[in-house]
Amino acid sequence: MEKLVEIFPNPLKLIPSKNSPYLESKLNIKNLTNNYVIFKIFNSNSKIYSAKPSKSFIPPKESKNINIKRFTKEEISSNKGKEQFLLLFYTIDKIINNNDEVKEAFDSKLFNPESKQESLISVIINDNTKDNTIDSENIYNENDLNEVGDDEQKEIKIYENLIDNLKNEYNKTNQKIVELEKILEVIKTQKQLKDQKDKAISLTRNDNKKNHDKIQNNIILISIILLGLVFGANLACKYNKFFVHKKRIIKQIIINKSENYIENKINEINNIKPIHKIGYIDKDFLTWKFFIALYLCFLELII
Repeated sequence: MEKLVEIFPNPLKLIPSKNSPYLESKLNIKNLTNNYVIFKIFNSNSKIYSAKPSKSFIPPKESKNINIKRFTKEEISSNKGKEQFLLLFYTIDKIINNNDEVKEAFDSKLFNPESKQESLISVIINDNTKDNTIDSENIYNENDLNEVGDDEQKEIKIYENLIDNLKNEYNKTNQKIVELEKILEVIKTQKQLKDQKDKAISLTRNDNKKNHDKIQNNIILISIILLGLVFGANLACKYNKFFVHKKRIIKQIIINKSENYIENKINEINNIKPIHKIGYIDKDFLTWKFFIALYLCFLELII
């Protein structure tokens, strides 16, 4: 079958772009026929490649440039030589004015099926490319070729994937925040319980101390009262003995005075000088005075 187009270059070498972070190159297609040629581009990894335009037409004997972009930069890996573009060409017996008519022609199969031409273009990535890469999720399969869309659509799809990833990270972060909030609530509850426990222990200790001080004061008061009662009883006994003994002393004084009077009279009669007796001293009277003084000193020390 006669060739419909010529494609240059083949293989296609992608190089870093000066104005963008992509790898890109141009593919030139020349129509060798006297008819309009329509084409469609497929790729082994459509997620990271774009071809603009991916569906278009070439007037008779004219050429068209296809801008090929690779949206991620990768080091040469085990996929080297497996990334390819498949181009399908057909002639059509009508004049094509825009890419919408090309799409309609493919959808309605208005082209000449016998005039089909398939061209496989290999992709070479510049070996000097050292930029960071993003691994593709789909591993290339030579039998699994996908239609390549416009670069704007590819960029939109990439951004949508990035947004989905950000949403997933956001949801994970929210879940972690909720878990941390629950842990924080548990910690706050434990702290409140601990504060209440410490407060209850402090109140209990204060109450115990007050009760202890109260009991101690009561013991001291009872001891003072009992001591006072003992000393009071002792004083009462001494007081009673004092007055009983006082009567005896008065009686003894009266007797002594009577004896002295009689003796003085006898001495006067006999002209004998009176003998003066030593005065009477009550030892018991001194004893209860001593206890009174001791009790007053004890009260003074306590108060």
